[in-house]
Amino acid sequence: MYQGATGNTCLTDLNLSQRAALVISGNLFAGKPGSHLLAANGGTRVKMYAPNPWRPGSSVSHWDWSVTYFPNFMRHAYASPLHTFNTRKIGIMRDMGWETCDITISGPSTVCQQATYQIENLTEGAQINWTTSNSLSISNGQGTPQVTVSNTGAFSISHFVKATITACGSSYEICKNISRVGNESALILLYDADGINSYHAGTILTRHLIKAHLNNPSPDPNHYRWTIIAPPKSNIPNKLASGQSFSYATDYVGNYTFRLTYFAECGWSTITRDIYFGFGSLMQVKILPNPASNETSVSLNLNSGEDLNSMSSQIWEFEVHDQNQRLITHQRNIKSNSHTINTAGWQKGLYIVTVKYNNETFSEKLVVK
Repeated sequence: MYQGATGNTCLTDLNLSQRAALVISGNLFAGKPGSHLLAANGGTRVKMYAPNPWRPGSSVSHWDWSVTYFPNFMRHAYASPLHTFNTRKIGIMRDMGWETCDITISGPSTVCQQATYQIENLTEGAQINWTTSNSLSISNGQGTPQVTVSNTGAFSISHFVKATITACGSSYEICKNISRVGNESALILLYDADGINSYHAGTILTRHLIKAHLNNPSPDPNHYRWTIIAPPKSNIPNKLASGQSFSYATDYVGNYTFRLTYFAECGWSTITRDIYFGFGSLMQVKILPNPASNETSVSLNLNSGEDLNSMSSQIWEFEVHDQNQRLITHQRNIKSNSHTINTAGWQKGLYIVTVKYNNETFSEKLVVK
């Protein structure tokens, strides 16, 4: 024990009256150099508290004495002591000679169909209750240190496996976050022939670059199998292609269907996107500010300068996905030129904003800083 948060006055060989004065002084600290307690408190000493005037007993009896004003209270306390172990308590136990172990959940960071997770360094005789995000379900092992989870196919913003452990009358939780459940969802994007400027919709008689966007793309061109279906009046036959990207030109106004079957970490997956090709889009999407920090606005405008509200069919919608293709937010049935997105609390990084209006789909990148 030390008198003061700093300094070298180590308190030893104190008589009873000196101890009684110090415990209520508000200037009593613990944590000698090199101790686990000092490390657990970020390198600073831990302040010690006692009621003033000093009374013997537990912290709970101090609480009852102060609140109920019954100095001779002879039944169990009104309040319940808190038995959870924080880092400081663990530091004190280690300084006293106890050995501690880190209880963790081990297992893969990706779940394809099923995966197994194990609690490491579990206390003997502990009770376990497993829970998961909506994207996962418990298949086997509930109540045991090892559990098998399955991919449910349900949407979830985050993926996790959590264990609630009860031992010696206390309960605490440990959690393992999972980066992905199932295959990464690819995005089919449209670029100009040089792969520089993105197009929201295509223009006929112009060559474009069709590309599959993935965070972890396979370098093997055979892992991308494309089928392109042109509208009925087009003279271009249905086409097969391979590779992450390919060049394509159209000859007739309408929707062209691009179906991609691709191989990723969890095997083969298929996605489809219809892209409208016309004589040049009359619509323009703007995202300002971009990069954004707390909020940004998505605006849909006519290149002719006409107000969107003057059009007979002015309802549009948008979706925002992160780099893992998870839906972050969306808005339907928008009847004004712009809509504000609250990005406060979003993780820094790249997002894809997809706007849909009539037969056209627009994709823009949003950077959150």
